[in-house]
Amino acid sequence: MPENLLTGAKVRSANPTDQDWKLSDGGGLFLLLKPTCGKLWRWTYRLQGKENLFAIGGFPQVSLAEARAAREKAWTLVKQGIPCP
Repeated sequence: MPENLLTGAKVRSANPTDQDWKLSDGGGLFLLLKPTCGKLWRWTYRLQGKENLFAIGGFPQVSLAEARAAREKAWTLVKQGIPCP
């Protein structure tokens, strides 16, 4: 599932602009860059035919490796039919 497209250097060097934009890591994980609140880790997934969004946390409090681990942990719940908190 995950492609791991991002690197730590890409995440650190990405700067928010005047509009929201996303840096994708693959497998539904992305870094949302917002002009007002910085860098936020998000994961999109489908459960029972509906798209859902799981907020993992902000960067640098949550590193790239921690975001990937959180996605994997959440994915185990989704596979069992349990929505992410």
